[in-house]
Formats: sequence, structure tokens, C-alpha cells
Amino acid sequence: MPIAKIILTGPPWAGKTCLVHRFVHNSFLKKRKMTPGISLKSWKVPMECDLEFMFYDLGGQPVYATTHRLFLHTRACFLVVWNPKAETNRLDRVHEYVRDLLDVVPDALLTFVTTHADEGAAELSESEVDALREKYGEQQVKGYFHVGNGDASGIDDLLQHLVALANSLDSMGSLFLPSYVTLRQQVQQIRSKNDAPLTITRDEWNRVADGAGVQGWECERALGLFHAFGEVLRLPQREVREDIILSPQRFADVLACVITAEKHRRKYSRKALLRHEEIDQAWSEYSANLRKGFLQFLHDSDLAASLETKDGPLEASLLFPMLSDMSGESNAIFRSLRETYAIPAGLTVRVTFNSLPRLFGQRLQRRLLGITEANSWWREGCVTVLQEDGRVRGFARVGYHRRESELCVENFGPSILLEDILYASKKCLEGFPGVRIEEVEVSDRGTPIVKGDSQTISVPCTEGVLSQEISDILYRLGLAEGAEGSTEAEEGEEAKGQLESSPDLSREIKYLWRKMHDDSITRNDLQRAALLALQELCELGVEDLQRQKLEALWILSSRPDSSRLVARPLRPRYGMYWELDLSISVVVDDMNEFCSMHSSVNEVVKLLLTRLEVEVLDGERIQGVHWRSDQREVSKEITSKTRKHYGQIFDSGFFSGVWVHKEDRSAFQVDVVMNALQENFRKLQNDIHQGFDDLSADLREIDQGLEGNSARLTNMVQTLLEACHDSGDLPPKLALILPKNAAASFDPRTWFTSELHIVFLCDVTLQPGIDEEGNVVNFTICQPREFLQKAFPYIKLGLLVVQAALLSGRLLGYPVPEISGLYNVFTEASQVAGAMAELVEALEEEVQGNETDASFDYTALLEAGSVAEDRVEYLREQCEANFKIVKDMMDGIDAKWQDNCGLVWCTADDGTSAWVGRDVAQGFKESGSEMLRTSGRQLPLKETKQGEPGGEEQHVRNSGRQPLAETSEAGDRCACVLL
Repeated sequence: MPIAKIILTGPPWAGKTCLVHRFVHNSFLKKRKMTPGISLKSWKVPMECDLEFMFYDLGGQPVYATTHRLFLHTRACFLVVWNPKAETNRLDRVHEYVRDLLDVVPDALLTFVTTHADEGAAELSESEVDALREKYGEQQVKGYFHVGNGDASGIDDLLQHLVALANSLDSMGSLFLPSYVTLRQQVQQIRSKNDAPLTITRDEWNRVADGAGVQGWECERALGLFHAFGEVLRLPQREVREDIILSPQRFADVLACVITAEKHRRKYSRKALLRHEEIDQAWSEYSANLRKGFLQFLHDSDLAASLETKDGPLEASLLFPMLSDMSGESNAIFRSLRETYAIPAGLTVRVTFNSLPRLFGQRLQRRLLGITEANSWWREGCVTVLQEDGRVRGFARVGYHRRESELCVENFGPSILLEDILYASKKCLEGFPGVRIEEVEVSDRGTPIVKGDSQTISVPCTEGVLSQEISDILYRLGLAEGAEGSTEAEEGEEAKGQLESSPDLSREIKYLWRKMHDDSITRNDLQRAALLALQELCELGVEDLQRQKLEALWILSSRPDSSRLVARPLRPRYGMYWELDLSISVVVDDMNEFCSMHSSVNEVVKLLLTRLEVEVLDGERIQGVHWRSDQREVSKEITSKTRKHYGQIFDSGFFSGVWVHKEDRSAFQVDVVMNALQENFRKLQNDIHQGFDDLSADLREIDQGLEGNSARLTNMVQTLLEACHDSGDLPPKLALILPKNAAASFDPRTWFTSELHIVFLCDVTLQPGIDEEGNVVNFTICQPREFLQKAFPYIKLGLLVVQAALLSGRLLGYPVPEISGLYNVFTEASQVAGAMAELVEALEEEVQGNETDASFDYTALLEAGSVAEDRVEYLREQCEANFKIVKDMMDGIDAKWQDNCGLVWCTADDGTSAWVGRDVAQGFKESGSEMLRTSGRQLPLKETKQGEPGGEEQHVRNSGRQPLAETSEAGDRCACVLL
């Protein structure tokens, strides 16, 4: 039963699912939908004996990318699939998907496939294929094929290639015992049950295998093969437990219930929060006794983290893949911290890497969550706060940009917070050996003082605290040894010499040594450095079973009149004095044997205990640390007592891996910062307890950047008008997209899928452009996918502003569009507002995964209460760049669109310029800026149906003089004018 795992990845709507369907059924899949997460399909290859393909079809939406990594740790054939007609920038976006693969499987065998050959899509040129081979290497690029799923062109050649490639995989030529077939049948039988567990332990696997006749070492071989085949999944070992996924498809479906691009499921992850009271609804398709296990698995896989405080849990988990891509709220919180606390600006560090894996951001959010200000998290950053005794000592804004492969930390207050963030960032990149630092820039209040690559950077020749801070920063990044601390203590000098020559010490131990010689460091800061250093020691012990290893720190002490040692565990405590646990002790007979190991660390620990003022019993003297030896009974006793009273923390984020007393664990759990800005914490609590059934129908599932806040309308309209272009060559600031052909009912899923009309709106009244005959003007978009991808933020902004105007415009004195009906099923403005919210989501789903510069979502800069002065110019640049793209596309639709759009470019006496309707042009010339801030004239559109007394049929004009909304096949007249 040789099985080859075939993994298909690429942008959404590339044709991956159709390609699998063509292989399996030899027919074209006409009715298709977005792949939610992953779709698995098994297929026995015809004419190839027992060869079987296990297809893993990976959904192309970016939200699923961080979950896909769990399915990639295996040998497989990888197909990178895309539609050349949709990828207007050719390979730019495709490289992102290849990069996601190589971050997890560096030696992946890649086959590139372009689709839609039957629809005229051009295949790659020879030079483009050569560029792929040069970029990824001849050994990894196994071929390129151009196929058509509709007419099966190129399919046979691709199949022959896959068969040859599959037969070259490991274990494909092995002989399999009949018991392996029996085991596979038993596994399939177990997972077919409705209440089947999501995972089983290694012992449970062995029992299932034994029942199938697979015994002894064959159990391990069978597990490895089944994992390689894609029949089951082995997950990374955690402590002493190894989880095995019996049904990868079920596992993917469980994840896709809450980490999803599907609109009807996103309600369970509002604001990226999975409320524990809603897990029964989110996983209603599964047995109730499994649902808490699903939640725990999200935590164990670092896909989510439980939000807790010192007062208890908040009954919600933060889903990292579902974080918003909008940073407005985070920026507002950072500004509020700067205004609330008189803390001077510190250093800003910008680190550029050769590559930044997608998983990096998720890991960093998880690690920093315990010091993150509530509600400041977003997809590419957060705001962290340093507190001591309930007092805010400092804060920092963390931002990382995957496309630029850049990390930026802007710090206010002590540098210890900055150093800890850089340490966490470095830890998050472990496991990605190909990632390296290319450049580091350290700035002081906007002035660069250090800049260079990993080879040339050095500490500047300055004296005092600044030089030491920079040295510590570079040391944290692994770029410089830095200046060692100095001390006049004889014991310290002796230990320092040992530190410089000892091969046993990690950089964290050496960093701790530096901090212990810093007289200005506070006790809390020294404790933080010590905790991170102890974590390094514990991880060394866990990773390598052959070397002498350290679990919890057991301190050895003795009396002057005795050669016996007494070992007691050191009890690290979060924000409190550390102490030796006098309630637990083990007597050690031979002082010399235990104190001779790792003498450098012994000296470090002795100095640390002195600096932290850890007390010992009267008359005793610290001798060092007990380094465990598995062969000695005393070590076994210490191990037993350690496991009984202490344990490693795996879910505390920043201090994960630390061994602490079980009674102290709650203090190390992830806790949301509550003492910095109480309003943020209260808002988080309100968000958690706001059930989706309680939301107003008007506001349900509205885009996170709007949230029904009426002040957003003021900001979005006013800021946009003040910050955007001042040129009549560019299109109006707001527009709406409508389907060219009306349907019988409103369906956001099909709104953007066929030919479209674009209607430009007046800046003053938010009414559409009207021609001289009083008809609404629109232009036909024949290639909607390309247009939407390039004009995405422009179209999204129009939807958001109109939605806000419908919900709260009257309250603010802004223009409220008169509703003549969104098709014939809506009669109230609130219904149209709700439809707008659904259209925003449908638009995002349509273009999701497009990360080109053309689609930079500048609406994110408009969502906060105001735009900072230093960001206005950036906003203007982004707006104008996208507006120029829209202008170029409009030139291709109608070279005279400016003259025909139903609006006029008007410059007022006060210098204000805008696209306005002809009916308000004269008033705008007299008081332009004032009109942009008031309601202006509201002119409802009056439509009369054909045959009405005294009325004539009014057609809506576009470049081809077609009506704005044509009649449906049923003959119903559908009014499509939104305004």
C-alpha cells in the first residue's frame, strides 16, 4: 500500500480543488466554492498497481496559513498552483506561498503548475521558469506544467510527472506486512465514529497496532509510515506526551470552525476572541465531551492563548491567526500611553532579516501576551507595558512587517523592556535556521546612532549609560559580545574569568552575568533576566538526554563542620522575593562530585542569590547547584520531588519553560495588563461578554475598523478629505461597486463575481454622479477580479463610509443617502447598512491573499479617533498611489471618464478642491471647506417605473449607455441605486 502525500498550495481560486477533481473523477468541477482550511482526498492511481495519492488541498486564504504548518512536517510532493490571469504581478504573490512551505520544509520538492490554459491563460516563459530554478535551486524545482482543468490539457503529463516523483519518495518501494493493511482499516474504523477522539496517545496507538497484529518495534515503524503517508499526523512531543491525530481531515475541520475565512463562522471569533461560553456553538457538529479538548489543543499548538488576570480567567482565548490587520486601535492606545505617562522616549531598534516567516508574528504575540496592553494586539504588532508594584515604568510599540522582513520596536522608559522584546523575537525565530539578520539600526529620538549589518555593526565610542544600553541590545540580538560588567569583588572577578572561558554557558547566562554587575538594575529587572536564564538551562536539560541536565534549580548548601550537602529547590516567584524552599530537602553525601560540575554556573548562581538577597539557614554556606545524574539514587529522589512539587510552565508566553512551584503557577500565567489603561481592560471585558446574539442586526459582523462608532464617520470622511489628493486627474475619493446584472435576491457571495458597475460619489452629498438628463452614471468593469485586487482599499472605503452614513450620519450632521432600495428586498436604511457590512466581508474574501503594494489597506489608518500628524503624509502617499492605479484602470475603461462621470472637479474660493455634483458646485465654490464638514444638500433619487402616469422610464447612463441595474430573468424591476 504505497501512499504518496501530494500537497497543493497557492492563492485562492487558483484551481487547486478543480485539479484534484480532474485527477480523481476525470471531469471538470463546475460548481466550486472556497476551500475552508484543508480538503483531503484519497485516490488510487490507475494502471499503477497499488500506488495511491493522498491529496492535501490547502485553502489559499492567508488566515489558514498558520494552521497549514501542522500538516507539512512530512515527506511529500508539493504542487504550487496559480492562475496566471489572476496574478497580474506574475510570481510576486506566488513566492509568498512557496516561502510558507520552505519555512517549514526547507528541502521540499516543488512542482509549479499554472492553470486555466483552456481559458487562454499564458504559460510561463522559458526565462521565468529558469528564474524559478535559480531562486529555489535545481534540486528542489522538479518541474513546471501548464494545465487546463476544463479540457484536461496538460493533465496527463502532470500525472506522469507526479507518479515518477512519488515513487522516488522514501519508503515507497518498501514491502508492507498484511498487518499494516489491517491496522489502516482499524484506524479508519475508529475515526468513523461520531464520538471518536481527535487525538490519541502513543500508548493508545500501540494498543491499536497490537490489536492489528503490529507489535514491538513495528509499532514505531508503522506510525512513522502512516504519518509520512498522510493517513495520521504526529504532533511535536510535549513534555512526556505525544499526541497522534487519527483523522487529519477532521482535525483541519475543527480548526476551520474558529480559524476561518467563512463569514458564517467568523462570528465565533469576533475581535479575534474565542469566548469559552460559545465553544459549544462553534463546535456543535462534534460530541460535547470533545470540545474542551479542542480548545486545549488550540492553546497547545500556539494558535490561541487563554486570557487571564491575577484575579482569574477572562473566559476567552485570543486567536492569533484571526487578529485584525488594522493597527488603528493599537496606535491610539500607544498615543494614550504617551499622553498619560510622563515617560521619556528611549531607543528605537529596527532589525531587517533576510526573511521573516509567517509563523514569527504568531509566536511573538504569544510570547509577549503577558506584558501586552489589553486590546492593543493586531496582526503585525502590539503595545507592551512594563510595570512594577502597580506602577507603569515603560511601554513599547512592537511592529513586524513580513513583506519587508522587518521588526521595529519603539521604546519609552527603561531599556530592559526593549531588551526583553528583542530576546523574545530571537527565541521566536529558533527553528528557522535559514533566517539571519541583515541590518540593525538603533535610533535615539529619531536620530540613527548605530547602523550596520551583522558583520560590521559595533557599539559606538560613547561613554555612559547609552553605550551600555546599545551593547546590551546588540548582545540580545546575538551580534556582539559587548563589554562585560566589572566588579571589585574578588569572587566576582574569579567567576568572571571562568565565564569567559567556560564552554558550558549560554548567552543568556552571560547576559545575566552582565546584569548582575549593573548597579542601576532593579530587583524586578534582575529577576526577569534570571528567569530567562534559568529557562535556558532547563531547556538545555530537556533537549539533550545525554548531557548532565538541570530541571528546577536545587541549591546545595553545607555547614563548615560537615562534608554533607543539603539540596533545596530555589523557588522563583513572579514579582516577589525569591526564596529557598525549606519544606523540601534532600541530603547529598559527596560534596566534591556534585560541586565539580559546571563550576562557572555554580559561581553565577551564588552571585545571583546574593544579589537577590535569598536567605539560607544560619550557619550554612551556598556551594552551588545540583546537576542531576540519572545513575544516582539521590538524583532520582530529587527528580521525584521536583515532579511532585514543581513543573514547567508552557502556557505563560514570555516565561514558558520556567520550572516553578505549582502553588506559584497562577502568577506566571498569561495575564492581561490591567493597571496601565483601565478603559482598555474594561473594553476587552465588554467585548468578551458581548454575545453575537445580542448584537444589533444593523451592526452584526460589521468590519472591525468601524464597530458602529459614530465618531468614525467624522474621522474617516474628514481625515480622508483633508489628507488625500488635490488633483482633478485622479478619481473621486468615494465610489460604489454594483453587479451589472441584477439577481432576484441579495447575495453578497455573488456580488463581485461577474461584470460590475462602478458609481462615483459626490464628496459633499455622498450622492452618485448624475448626467445632464438626471440619470445615474456608471461604468462597466469587464474584468472584476483584476480591478478589485488593485482597487481593494478604494472600494472598501466607499462601502465603509456609506455604511457609517446610513447608521449614524444624521446624528453627526453628515449627509445621509436616500435609499431607493438595494434590489427590491430592502426597504429600510438599516437593512442596507447591514448589507454593506456583508459586502465588506465579501470584498475581503474575494481579494484575500493579495498582498501587493496596490492593495495596501489605508482604511486602517482612518479607523482611530484621529490620524497622528506624522502619519498624515504617509496616508496621503498611500491614498494617492492607489488612486493613480484606479485612474489608470478607468482610463482603460473610458478615456473620457472625468467628463462623463456625472461629477465636476471644483476648486472653492478658500482653495479647497473636490469632486462634487453639478447641483452643489456653485455652493461649493463659495464655501468649499465648510460644505465638506456639513450635510450639504440631500437630493433623493426619484425613479419612476415604465408605465406610471406622468412618468417616463429613466435609464442610468454609463460609457455604453446601459441601465444601472438590468431586470432579472423573472422580469422584476430591481432598483440598485444605493444612494
